[in-house]
Amino acid sequence: MKRRALLKGAIIGPLVLGVPLLYQSPLFQNSVPDLRHLKDKEAKVFEALLNAWTEDWPSSNLDSSQRLKALDAVLEVVRPDKRAELLLAIKLLAFAPSCFFLTGSINPWASSSETKKVLDLWKTSSQEIPRKLYLGFSSLFAATYYGGQDSWAGVGYPGPPEVIKGSAL
Repeated sequence: MKRRALLKGAIIGPLVLGVPLLYQSPLFQNSVPDLRHLKDKEAKVFEALLNAWTEDWPSSNLDSSQRLKALDAVLEVVRPDKRAELLLAIKLLAFAPSCFFLTGSINPWASSSETKKVLDLWKTSSQEIPRKLYLGFSSLFAATYYGGQDSWAGVGYPGPPEVIKGSAL
């Protein structure tokens, strides 16, 4: 093999492999309108996780975009350091190479059954990172679901008691 062919391969090879991976990078994501914390690829991951996670829960009257807005509102009140960790985890799950490392699949968010397999893997994992992912998302999704007024009737919660001004506690 000649030196010129080697140099050509060294330059063209990374370009051919790197450009598609670079496109998947969280750096090239667009913001989603009406959402403060989520980008488009992250929102797709969150939506897939949220749909798979809450599939057996009492139904909600919210559509997908309203559920993402509710999730974004919960992220707004999460402690800043914990919010940064959750958003970093979602960025990694939206990026194919790191998603493969964390889930065993490049894109498990395309189907509900694949997403459920990932959740089961995280739930039963003996490793620390998948367990932390499961616990972090579990808390986030539970707060999003149970904090919404539309889900209160499904779980038998009548709503907060009415407080009469000037009454003794």
